[in-house]
Amino acid sequence: MKKTLVSLLSIGLLLLSFNQTVEAGGGSERSEGQRRIIVADTNSTHHLNLYVAYERGLFAQRGLNVVIEQTNASVAAVVGGTADITFACPTAVMTPIANGSNLTIIAQVKIPCTSLLVVPVDSLIQSPQDIRGLQIAGLSATCCAVIAIRDNLRDLYNVEFELATLAPGAALAALQAGSVDGAILEEPFVAEALLLVDAQGRPRFRTIFDGRSDANGDGIIEANLAGENPPCRTINANTNFLANRLVISFLW
Repeated sequence: MKKTLVSLLSIGLLLLSFNQTVEAGGGSERSEGQRRIIVADTNSTHHLNLYVAYERGLFAQRGLNVVIEQTNASVAAVVGGTADITFACPTAVMTPIANGSNLTIIAQVKIPCTSLLVVPVDSLIQSPQDIRGLQIAGLSATCCAVIAIRDNLRDLYNVEFELATLAPGAALAALQAGSVDGAILEEPFVAEALLLVDAQGRPRFRTIFDGRSDANGDGIIEANLAGENPPCRTINANTNFLANRLVISFLW
């Protein structure tokens, strides 16, 4: 258990060690202000290492006052300077970075991505070719999982699907309503979908083409359509925060 925790944290835990130099006069107050880090976070199990580190007191051990503020606009908060750090899908930060926003990627927090393709238990999809022309819900065209699955379908099977751009909760609702043929969901929405049952207590949904399930019942586990190790969340920081308030070190 301890080894597993250390391994988890070594993959994604960024520890921020502040420069101890402060100006004479009012130094302690300024130092305390410099050590406060506001992390804007969109609640997701992809970010568990942030919460594990917080609950285990690892930030406090470094003298850091980490404040986690949950919001659905975490990237915007960091770009605007009201927050210092955010965990986000790398594709969510590429556009603001390319547009010259005060934002930069400073670490990879999680590999691989655990977003999966979820379909009804009675879905007629048995092979990747069966996805051709279907409507699949997903967060956005820039979501890492959506990109990986679309690219592999196109490159390996010459298959395209229609993307219904929906936030995870709305995508799951659309799946339940039968208005989409499948949904590319991240955790905890995958787990929520797999816990849903019908009136007879039977599962309503299943995952397919995820490297661990059998889509057509022939006893063969199909490869993960998202690839072997697709990238997942990155740690991103406001560039002014990096330039003016700290130096960075990593725990490996």
